[in-house]
Amino acid sequence: NILKHSLATEATIQFRRQNDTLHMMVRDNGRGLQTDRPGGMGLRNIRARTEALHGRLDVQSDPHTGTTFFFVLPLPVTFV
Repeated sequence: NILKHSLATEATIQFRRQNDTLHMMVRDNGRGLQTDRPGGMGLRNIRARTEALHGRLDVQSDPHTGTTFFFVLPLPVTFV
């Protein structure tokens, strides 16, 4: 989605394990997205997959600085 939609020139992905949770941050310097709307199919799929894994998702976006997704997933992650 970053390559296809954001027009970003850089992207960062970070993983951190904290006790029984996995924290993941995905950040780009693209054009941002509107987080106050349900979003397109891609954003809906990301939200649905996070919920299916009993995780939490926070999205912060700005048209000047890009978009950051913060995921918190319980461990062990069980794929459905």
